[in-house]
Amino acid sequence: WKFFTAVTITSSVAGALFAYAIGLFLLADLLVLLNTELIAELERANATLSVWGSLTLFTAALLPIPFKVLAVSYGAAKLSLPAFLMAVTLGRSLRFILMSIAILKLQAKAETLVVDTGKH
Repeated sequence: WKFFTAVTITSSVAGALFAYAIGLFLLADLLVLLNTELIAELERANATLSVWGSLTLFTAALLPIPFKVLAVSYGAAKLSLPAFLMAVTLGRSLRFILMSIAILKLQAKAETLVVDTGKH
């Protein structure tokens, strides 16, 4: 389980880095192609990031909210890459480690439920 958790964390952080790069290098060009709803969402994310910074990103990395929008916004605002990596790595690690532990703890119950359901 540790291997899969590590792969998940690494992949998620790599995806977040890609989103940061999109914000940093391509967002101005992409805004022309985006619809107004997405532009408004990015503007809201930028406003939140300007007030709360890395704490917002850490919270988004931990919770199931639109994390990629914040990652793109963080890059577009040209905020600190080291702070970005720290917040993303800590938030995603905590999230996926807790999810892995929950899955391990609930595995036996889930297997029993699946087997019992299959008998009916």
